[in-house]
Amino acid sequence: FGARYLKIPKNIKIRGKKINLHLPDEYGVKITFAEIFLDDTYELNWIKKFAKKRNIKINSILDIGGNCGLTSLKLRSHFPKSIIHCYEPNLELQNYLENNSKSGNFDCFFEAVGSFSGFVKLNIEKNKSVLSSIQKDTAGKTKQISIEDAYSRFNTDHLDIVKMDCEGSEWEIFNNKNIFKKVKFITMEYHLNENNLDHKRIVNVLNDLGFNLVSKIDYISKANYGTALAYN
Repeated sequence: FGARYLKIPKNIKIRGKKINLHLPDEYGVKITFAEIFLDDTYELNWIKKFAKKRNIKINSILDIGGNCGLTSLKLRSHFPKSIIHCYEPNLELQNYLENNSKSGNFDCFFEAVGSFSGFVKLNIEKNKSVLSSIQKDTAGKTKQISIEDAYSRFNTDHLDIVKMDCEGSEWEIFNNKNIFKKVKFITMEYHLNENNLDHKRIVNVLNDLGFNLVSKIDYISKANYGTALAYN
């Protein structure tokens, strides 16, 4: 897709309401907009149809790695009555995400989500906010909360949708099996080590957690990332 030639609209409509978009002028954000609103990378349309067919009410949504909140806006268009919590650790995006969260009526938290609560190091590439990642570092200054604490903020006994795009942190998050027993849908972009491009890893993890895989995984792909959708 020629994202460099894509002109992102200044506003979109969500259930008849005009929403002004607040986004940085970055190539990666253009790609993200195309993936979410044009390509439906996270297969949110499938989730909406499947939930309607099975009479599943979508009330709680956790968006990990929200960037400027585009996925949360799309989620809001599909699930108008749901509670959406969007997490993004990059404070350089605070103004964009806060404005989009107000327009989309979802909550935003400027924290990373991982396997523990504490502080981590945030790696940011200039003009590439969508590639921000975290790593363990005792001198880190970026706040992180555990997946358990993120779950507890909903004050509910289950999570309907967990969306993840957290540049490799997903593998540690998956270690908390008890939380994922309470999750109905997972939609995500997963990331692999460049020295180990085994796409079966995500299949094995989701199967181990008891999820049914919906996506077709390209096992021979030489890319160090992929997308996956599964339900419990």
